[in-house]
Amino acid sequence: MLELDDIWSCVQKNEHKRWMWAAMCRRTRHIVAFALGDRSPRDPYSVLASHPA
Repeated sequence: MLELDDIWSCVQKNEHKRWMWAAMCRRTRHIVAFALGDRSPRDPYSVLASHPA
């Protein structure tokens, strides 16, 4: 089972927020996939799509 988390950071004086999405295995706590984006609704799906089933 995967857990999906997000965290944000600012670039150039708070003008450009960037988000990192990470998929983590609940059992092992390993990061198995991640993606960078702007927090659009499609970003979480891009993380899950990059992880093989």
